[in-house]
Amino acid sequence: MAQLGLKNRPQDDWGWKFQPDAKFIVFGDSYKRLENTFVLKAPIRKQLFEDLYLKAEGILDLSTFKEDDNKAINNNVMAIHPALELIKPGFMLHAGLNPTWTKKSKFYLLPDIVNESHLIRNKLILSSGWISYIDKNNYRNLANRNPFISGFADSILNTRIEEKYTGIKGTLGSHFTYNTKFAGVTYHNLPLFVNDSIDGKTFDLRNENELRAFQFHAEIGYIQEEKFQIRLSGDWWSFNKQETELKPGVWYLSSMTCSPNIRSSRTCT
Repeated sequence: MAQLGLKNRPQDDWGWKFQPDAKFIVFGDSYKRLENTFVLKAPIRKQLFEDLYLKAEGILDLSTFKEDDNKAINNNVMAIHPALELIKPGFMLHAGLNPTWTKKSKFYLLPDIVNESHLIRNKLILSSGWISYIDKNNYRNLANRNPFISGFADSILNTRIEEKYTGIKGTLGSHFTYNTKFAGVTYHNLPLFVNDSIDGKTFDLRNENELRAFQFHAEIGYIQEEKFQIRLSGDWWSFNKQETELKPGVWYLSSMTCSPNIRSSRTCT
């Protein structure tokens, strides 16, 4: 993997801040499967008024998979994330939309709304949001979740994830932090790993059109200035509705995509 990032130095806080980042990734295995991925992210930010900011991020995520002499499989995702962000003492509102173009020319206009309100300054913060994003199912991402998949096909779609959540977070004393989240999550076109019934050594991929789940996330951390810090976290999932497959809770628990923690509206790579 090769990565390059740049950052401008505006003359004052009111100027445009631009910080592009590019990655090129080559991924292969012993079965002569090779995938090249190029990811470009270009976020910009400008302060409009004392507590109002304009933010935008362009994302270009291009992947090409090749196996032996078979036809190359392209999986490209492009997105633009414009948003307004209002930041006041004890209050933050991030309001945006994410126009996204994904595999097979599918277009989505995805929500990107996040709010944080301090009920007790820094100690008790109410956080809530409605966000949606694309989890890219290229070969590298799928193999990282399950290295024993039997193959990769052009019919595998990218997953669209929609999350509506609320929770509380904050600090306890001068060293402890905590974070909780209650979320309703919907997965569209979620790949499920099903054990091969013939030899049992590999996993086939099946597509779940729509899967709904409830998530409870909790974490607690300890920070000792910049010398030492530790964090413990856990997630509990309850799958309550599926459309096409029978056992998503059993077939897909190795990795729950790139589920965001309180703050995310992006293409997962």
